[in-house]
Amino acid sequence: MPSHLEFDGKNVDQAVETACAALKLGKEELRYRILSHGSTGIFGLVGAKRALIRVENPEAGGGSSTSAAGGGKPKPTADVPERQTSEDTQWEHPEAGTDENDPETVGREVLERLLAEISPGADITTGRKNGRILFHVRGENAALLIGKQGHTLAAIQYLLDKIVNRRFEDRVKLLVDVEGYLQNKKENLRQLAYKLAEKAKKSGKPASVGQMNAHDRRIVHIALKEDRLVRTQSVGDGAMRKLLILPKKSGPNRKGAQRAR
Repeated sequence: MPSHLEFDGKNVDQAVETACAALKLGKEELRYRILSHGSTGIFGLVGAKRALIRVENPEAGGGSSTSAAGGGKPKPTADVPERQTSEDTQWEHPEAGTDENDPETVGREVLERLLAEISPGADITTGRKNGRILFHVRGENAALLIGKQGHTLAAIQYLLDKIVNRRFEDRVKLLVDVEGYLQNKKENLRQLAYKLAEKAKKSGKPASVGQMNAHDRRIVHIALKEDRLVRTQSVGDGAMRKLLILPKKSGPNRKGAQRAR
């Protein structure tokens, strides 16, 4: 008679329910160890893992361990020591040996885990600038990491920010770039801002840059900060807001200044 049985499920609760049904036990009677909490994978697309528990067999006094994952019939296997799977350490918990007080080290560890299923072995270099920790990623599947219009990269940035900042009382500023994508995008945004600013000045009407995240809006704001003939304004709620470039109303010397420009 096996001493232990293993059951899996989408999450631990489901695995426990499966075990209770198979052994005809109530939850309060079940004695088990969590081998894996499971995960939904990155963005719910790849790397999903099922939760796994090891349950003491109430009808056995010792012997072998049995797997009943998925609710199937038990298949006896040799008794093995308690194990720890890679999913036991969630993304927000760094590996043993990681300096838990250094946000750069923790951020790198978290980012490596986020990228593991999409671009295994990706090279990550770090740096600091203007109080922000920068992570530069190079490797295979760069296009997949960036995604359409940078949406996947934005999702990676969001997850990294949320996970790392759960660990520190003072907010940590983080930025992830893949193969120089953000630098190229920054220059393209600047050029677009200058072009739309000229359009707004000539037409006398607002020009819209469209919906943008906070990082991209800031690039446009800074690019046009010194232009005294236009102003920028964010419109809407949430992370993605529309950015408007508006011509300033003419003052006593505005027309002369515009002609001089």
